[in-house]
Amino acid sequence: MQTYVITIGREFGSSGCEIGQRLAEKLNIRYYDREILELAAKDMGVSVPDAADVEKTIYQREKNIFTKLGYNSQYLASNQLIDAQAQIIRQIATDESCIIMGRCADYILKEFKYHMAVYIYAPMPVRNLHIQSSYGLDHDAAERMITEIDRQRHYYYKYVTGTNRGDRHNRDIVINSDFLGIDGTVDVLYDMAVKKFPFAGSPT
Repeated sequence: MQTYVITIGREFGSSGCEIGQRLAEKLNIRYYDREILELAAKDMGVSVPDAADVEKTIYQREKNIFTKLGYNSQYLASNQLIDAQAQIIRQIATDESCIIMGRCADYILKEFKYHMAVYIYAPMPVRNLHIQSSYGLDHDAAERMITEIDRQRHYYYKYVTGTNRGDRHNRDIVINSDFLGIDGTVDVLYDMAVKKFPFAGSPT
């Protein structure tokens, strides 16, 4: 059976994860996010929290985050994690149809024949309200959190790909999740997927 993959990049607080999960359910395919980090951590022989800390070293270079390996090994560990995740992403894309959230999967799979690359964004006030509600923060704390996480993801994506995370090039669609809401955004992406992949499964 032919496999296809939808990769989703997103701004923090744009409801990208919920959209990805609902889209996977509607297409009756699997959704991958943190599971890829967990598999990469297993391959590297480290804990998931330690692997997650390695990702942050690209943005927080001055800090000795990955204490188990030591400061001089942070960059080696970061590259090992990138390579491990890339191998896992390619294998998943070969084995099954799925949605992959983040992890630079759009870049890693840019040569994959049956691939739809999506980027989801939303206006800052909408994102701020979403993060306030999700994490129990006030307006200023939510804004700081959004800024910090977006910067971290930007630097990680640029380190891996050499391009900006929100760049429209090499994307099939860049969509504002606030324009049609979560359900409307899912519907648009579903319609695109079944047009792009005629062999895509029926909705659940």
